[in-house]
Amino acid sequence: MIVQSLADYKIGYLAKEADSQSVATFFLAGANVAFRKNVLEEIGNYDLECKTGEDAEVCIRVGKTNWELYRNISARVKHQDPSSLQQLFRQWYGYSYCHPYIYKKHAKNVLEILVLDRSSNGMKSCWERRFPFTFVIIRSHFLSAHIGACFCGLAWSFGLGFTSLCFAFLASLSLARYLKAQWETFQNSLSAPAIFRLKIKFMLYGYIRRIALLTGGLHGSLHFGALVLNADHDYQ
Repeated sequence: MIVQSLADYKIGYLAKEADSQSVATFFLAGANVAFRKNVLEEIGNYDLECKTGEDAEVCIRVGKTNWELYRNISARVKHQDPSSLQQLFRQWYGYSYCHPYIYKKHAKNVLEILVLDRSSNGMKSCWERRFPFTFVIIRSHFLSAHIGACFCGLAWSFGLGFTSLCFAFLASLSLARYLKAQWETFQNSLSAPAIFRLKIKFMLYGYIRRIALLTGGLHGSLHFGALVLNADHDYQ
């Protein structure tokens, strides 16, 4: 499991998970991180196959050693956010593209379902089994809604009207829960009309970001031979 739990911004050492077939590690973003030279020499430096996600991959290997990862919130950098929806999509598409490679490298031949862990604001494995190939699902209302919509269309194309309606109902329920969570996540002290406009914009950006994660991961799955369904969890 690849988890970046930064929402609480706590100072201290990141948690380590018990050894298993799962990739379960917290990581620090490569845009603002430093490693001791001897640590990188010990683990074999960065994996050059990772065009994106190299920060997660190197932290996974550090986490398997006796070294520790430490978060210090006083170390800060400034970044230029994407200035257009196209740039936003391209950025998050790229973030997800190499996730299948990382999962395949560190959790080979595993079927795993991950869910939100509210205690850590990260993700945890809720189901894990050996499998002919690496298949990882990060469960969310967003993902459930879109998978349900796909099955709805597929059932309808085969003339299975009742089955199609069932999938449509489940997809609509998941979509409503996703939209409700997104609406409640964004808080602002501005006037009511301004809050409404900002919430709509926030939800639009969030939707595009999740579509980019999902499609980037699917494209990477075809290239690297490991299937990853990831549209982020619902409360980030």
